Amino acid sequence: MNPNKVNQLSSVAEDTEQCQSRTNIVVKPVWLDCDPGHDDAFAILLAAYHPYLKLIGISTVVGNQTIDRTTANVYKVLHLANIKNIPVIQGCSEPLCQPISTCPEIHGQTGMDGADIPEAPQKHNVEDDENYLWKIYRLIVDNGSRITLMATGQLTNVALLLKVFPKVKNYIEEIVIMGGCIGLGNMSPAAEFNILNDPEAAHIVFSSNVRLVMVPLEVTHTVCVTPDISQRLDLINSRFSTILNHLLHFFASTYSVKNIF
Repeated sequence: MNPNKVNQLSSVAEDTEQCQSRTNIVVKPVWLDCDPGHDDAFAILLAAYHPYLKLIGISTVVGNQTIDRTTANVYKVLHLANIKNIPVIQGCSEPLCQPISTCPEIHGQTGMDGADIPEAPQKHNVEDDENYLWKIYRLIVDNGSRITLMATGQLTNVALLLKVFPKVKNYIEEIVIMGGCIGLGNMSPAAEFNILNDPEAAHIVFSSNVRLVMVPLEVTHTVCVTPDISQRLDLINSRFSTILNHLLHFFASTYSVKNIF
């Protein structure tokens, strides 16, 4: 790496540390349950690199694509961004009661179409693992402090975790979900994708008595990729920034065409 870039990164790290020290910011431990998905790829990057968050683990769920593809996409993002030592647990491969419903019309056949993303060298098991809930539970408990559980896909894993290991509630400060809508849905006039894909799981989570923060469809529609953001990524002129830009453009183009409601 260019020595100047190393110095720049070191300077940023020092500034961040000093800022945290001055303001007594408490870094929040988070667990991310996701189904990458272009949008979830950026959620992984934000959770891993935000100075006020500590990403303690990632679990995958069926949703934007099948479970083998969403899991592979997590590894691709981690490898691309040089994010290491984050446990990845492959979760549930189907909803609790509903048939599997993926979204290739938005995210493509891989779940992250639109960019040539290199395969991750890590070997990972794409078969169902009957112990995945236990692994998630232990990693949350062993963290040592209450965590925020962030779910950006359907809520199958979260619902099962709460039901199979109800004591996990003692170790969860809050559950933050990206899902649901206040008004018009994106899959029907009344339904949003993540909730519609597993409404039974959503009911379990909403009834769990754990503090719940819902980030509905209306809020996500305010987070737009502007031409300025795209131009700033272009100016970085790296393989990483180019891939991110391609992902954003693909997602923006398919969502604007297919989001009919």
